[in-house]
Amino acid sequence: MTDQELVQLIQQHGIEVIHFVTNMNTHGEDFPTCLQTALRIHEQKTLSACALSKTGNITVEWSVGIIFDITEVSQLHLVRSTDGGSSGEYGLGEPPTTQSIVASLSNIDGRYNEWRVKGKKKIKGIFVRNVSDIRCWTTTEYFDPVAKRIIPTKDSLSFSLEEIRSYFPDQTLFTFNESKELVPV
Repeated sequence: MTDQELVQLIQQHGIEVIHFVTNMNTHGEDFPTCLQTALRIHEQKTLSACALSKTGNITVEWSVGIIFDITEVSQLHLVRSTDGGSSGEYGLGEPPTTQSIVASLSNIDGRYNEWRVKGKKKIKGIFVRNVSDIRCWTTTEYFDPVAKRIIPTKDSLSFSLEEIRSYFPDQTLFTFNESKELVPV
């Protein structure tokens, strides 16, 4: 696959490649620091991302992510139609080809796929799935009456669009419209 073929395929399917904040890939940090770290390290590290498209059935439950502008085959490590079980540089998937990319855009249950992206990538902006319901993983504490101590735990907390904008002042915020087209918010 050539870079030109990749770009044509991305345009044809309306693919957006997004590194989301999940409870598993926070780089050991809470939101928004985890995404701010990903913005700083994305050129040195292989990151997990979802490829959302107009033609596929992939959906995600996560709220906020970094949109990568993928224009070179060398920026893709592996693609998979389901969770790639990735850790660090490793994960399951296939090298990027026309067939593997198209196959990764749909799966049996419509859940997320996983693309492993690497190297120098242009950042398109910050994706917000639902501007009226933004939830991200962060550490909270609760008192455990049995253990009689405060316990830290990961929890999904609500954030406003204004908070998201303040965390990423140098980035344009985007969402999908009803036609699954990326639009600024």
